[in-house]
Amino acid sequence: MVALPAHKAEIVRAMVSAAPDHVINSLCQALSDSPMIGPLGEVRALVEAETSERQRRTATFQPVYPLFGGPEVPGRPSFPRQVLRLLWTALAAAEPDAMAVLRKEADDEADAREIFEAQEVLCARAAEGLRTRETELFAAAADACDAELLAACLELSTVVRRALQRLPGWLAQRTPETAAAARLAYKDAVDVADDATPRFFHMLSAHLDQPWMILRIISAVMDKPNERYLHDSELASFAEVVLEEVDLTLKAAAAFRGSGGPPAAHEMARRCTLAVQQIMEIEANVELSRESGWGHRLYKQRAALADSIEARMREAEKAVLEALPLQTGRGKRGPRLDAPPAPIAVDDALTLLTFSDALHTAANYGGFSASRNRMTEKVGEHLDLYVEEALQALRSDAEPTLIRDYLDCAADFARLVRGEKAAELIRRRAQNALGAEAAA
Repeated sequence: MVALPAHKAEIVRAMVSAAPDHVINSLCQALSDSPMIGPLGEVRALVEAETSERQRRTATFQPVYPLFGGPEVPGRPSFPRQVLRLLWTALAAAEPDAMAVLRKEADDEADAREIFEAQEVLCARAAEGLRTRETELFAAAADACDAELLAACLELSTVVRRALQRLPGWLAQRTPETAAAARLAYKDAVDVADDATPRFFHMLSAHLDQPWMILRIISAVMDKPNERYLHDSELASFAEVVLEEVDLTLKAAAAFRGSGGPPAAHEMARRCTLAVQQIMEIEANVELSRESGWGHRLYKQRAALADSIEARMREAEKAVLEALPLQTGRGKRGPRLDAPPAPIAVDDALTLLTFSDALHTAANYGGFSASRNRMTEKVGEHLDLYVEEALQALRSDAEPTLIRDYLDCAADFARLVRGEKAAELIRRRAQNALGAEAAA
């Protein structure tokens, strides 16, 4: 089979080298079943080689890797992703022996230790190269970012790499042993550089799915500081960022209405749940006073969040009553069946009930469980009455199709306040009643 021409192979190699990680991963999966012969086989070999090389690069730069091309976080160092490739290419020429060690299989503990040491050699050399600009590639990397800041982060790579191995345990359970280990890691970071404190915690937080959980580590290191002590320290920004995120959620919650649809309801409930968790995180890790400062701000945030959610609960109840209206007036009873279900009222009810349903885990901790329970109870009572009256109306001259549409709405609402079994029961009763009506 004809091989890929040399000039085309070079073009493919350059394209693969410059492609983003997600493109390389997709190519690797797409080519995984391709034969390792012919032009396609050569492309597969190039992609697999690039994938392996990037895995080694990611492992080597693990302590700083999330700082490249990640989300912008106030105060956190951030660098262009292209700098990684420039540094790695520069290190391949400057430290060939260390690079060779990385390509070895870690078959035992000794090999793993050797690879760890090689990774540290490469991080140290990268920091040095950024500062000295000893080659064109190092100079290009330095020109593309804040070279001194990146070098300072790389200098902490040994401390951060070791801390990352223990970070899950530090977050999961706070004990005297875990607190002592966290304080020791912090001391090691400060021994590397006097100004390493914020940088050390930013590097750790960049590895967390929820960066605000770094407050647990800060609290362990500072032995649960009081608000004034933390506020006056260089770590105050970690708490301030969380408080500002909660404020943004409060504004969104106050503006949220039923017109957004279920997807918007899920997203709003996720943000509200996160805000409850963030408030609890600060309360658990900082000694606060409700009368002033952060403590007072958190107290007002809790109250504002509960007020917004309680308002949405009242709107949910009102929307259900409008979507499933009953006749009013003396001597009248049963559902009002003079028109099909109002789309706006139905959509509002579905959105707001979805919002309520998605908040079930946060209701107790957020202080709005009573209003949520009250709303679900009243809506449930209305559904019970409405379903019974609608089924009764089938025995009169009411339009079956119209009743079916309303009962479908009732089933959708019941699923969100009582669960799938309640919804299925309504659908089954409606189907049986409609079937009996048709047979008659």
